[in-house]
Amino acid sequence: MRWAFVLSLCLHLIFLLAGRDLWSDWLTDDAESEVMAVRLLPPPQPAKPMPKVSKPAPRAVPVRTAPSPATPVPDAQAPVIETISDPVAVPLGAPASGVASLAARALPPSGRMRFSVSKGEQAFVVGEAVHAWAVEEDRYTLQSTMETTGLVALFASVRLSQVSSGRMTEGGLQPETFRDNRKDGQYRADFDWAAGQIELGNGSRLPLPAGAQDVLSMFYQFSLYPLDEPELSLMVTTGRKFERYVFRIEADVPLRVRGQSEEGEEGEVERVIATYHLSYRGRDAEGVEVWLARDLDRLPVKIRYVDRKGGMTELLATEVNYQGQP
Repeated sequence: MRWAFVLSLCLHLIFLLAGRDLWSDWLTDDAESEVMAVRLLPPPQPAKPMPKVSKPAPRAVPVRTAPSPATPVPDAQAPVIETISDPVAVPLGAPASGVASLAARALPPSGRMRFSVSKGEQAFVVGEAVHAWAVEEDRYTLQSTMETTGLVALFASVRLSQVSSGRMTEGGLQPETFRDNRKDGQYRADFDWAAGQIELGNGSRLPLPAGAQDVLSMFYQFSLYPLDEPELSLMVTTGRKFERYVFRIEADVPLRVRGQSEEGEEGEVERVIATYHLSYRGRDAEGVEVWLARDLDRLPVKIRYVDRKGGMTELLATEVNYQGQP
């Protein structure tokens, strides 16, 4: 009976994964879709509410746009990520040490985060992901890898990688190159800030507005913004598309995580940490959400992708290591 159950589970996984990428369709674009050229228009003004007799009409809240970055040094080579020396391991779910400041922020000099990767409403674990970054003077490099693990890897061995590199400016991360390596090829985007254009993998060139990001750098750019407005608008590229994303911002959102036990406790314990929750919904059901831990330099400890078919892929941090932690 036990072997029959295992065989049934394996067959179920094969049919589940056959014929499509293991990861969310949001991460890969539809093969039939074309690159979208976007006209940059000002964000729509919110409609004025009907005034009430006893109260004045509320004032419209402006949408925060990404800050303007400085002019880059053209054709500079991105540094190679080196091994982190003496990183500080920060267990998730550790007792809070205070609320992070909303002042101007900087990305920690280097770090590494490990995530478990799950699929569907039941959060079936299918693999793991690692994010690593390094900042050297005014340059940054971000790397992301995702791969199947365990039983799933026996039937669907998948490994994906992304690299974003560019400059650190007063406005935060300013990407210059983005590469997304997949089983069906490589998506790419090259940011020409001097010319004010972005070139996508098919050779098309589009207008490049200030503050634009790629789908990897944006998670770490979020940690540098003040996040004191209800919305944040920026242009984002996947290497095939270049679209305007408007993220809704919620502060002080509790997130349950499994953390290391304190002295006198056995095994792992469940804790609640305070986060900023940013969410975006695009065409159809497609979207992305991220939870930034307030006491971990607002690093992204949970990321959720939803594809246009409603399928969900979730990354949940299991380990956070970075330099500069108090």
